[in-house]
Amino acid sequence: MPIGLPYVERRRSIERDGLAEIFRKEMKDYSKMVRKGVIDRKDPESVKNHFDFGGGGLGGHLRYGTSGDFDSGSCHPYLRRSNWSTRTLMVMGNFNMTNASELNKVLIERGQHPIFGTDTQTVLEEIGYHLDEAHTDLYRKFRDGDGVSGHDMPERISAALDIPKIVSESAAAWDGGYSICGG
Repeated sequence: MPIGLPYVERRRSIERDGLAEIFRKEMKDYSKMVRKGVIDRKDPESVKNHFDFGGGGLGGHLRYGTSGDFDSGSCHPYLRRSNWSTRTLMVMGNFNMTNASELNKVLIERGQHPIFGTDTQTVLEEIGYHLDEAHTDLYRKFRDGDGVSGHDMPERISAALDIPKIVSESAAAWDGGYSICGG
C-alpha cells in the first residue's frame, strides 16, 4: 500500500451469522463508494486504495472468542500492529496449547509484558518475538552492509524473511493441539 494508507484491516463479530453481517455491511459501503464515484470497479488500484477489503488477501475465522469471553475483542484474528508492514502479524486459528502459562513465563523472562493469557495471544507474541529478531538482523545487514535506502527497506526485508524458520523457532516449545499455515 502507498505510504500513509493502512495495509491491514480486520472486522470481528460475535453476532449470530456474524460473517454474513460483516459482508453485508462491507458490500453496502463498497456499493456506496462506487455510486459516489470514489471507486472505479474496473480499476483494481482504485478498489485497493479506497476500500478496506480490496487488497491482496482475505481470511476468515468462523468461531467464537477463544478466551472464554464473548465479546468482539476475544474473537480472531488477533493482530500485532507495527508501523513496519514487515513486522505486523495477524493470527487466527484453533489452538489448544497445554503449556500456555509456561510460554507466558518465557515471554516475561525475556522482559516482555504479555497482556493476554490466552494461547492465541501467546502464539502471536512468540512468533512476533522471533519475527522482530529476524527483522532487526536483516534491517542492520541491509542498512549497514548493503546501503539500502529506507524507501526500499520493507521490500528487501520482506523478500529475505524466512517465515518457515521463524515459525519453527517459535513453535519449538509449544505443546498441545495446533496447526499453522500462512499466506
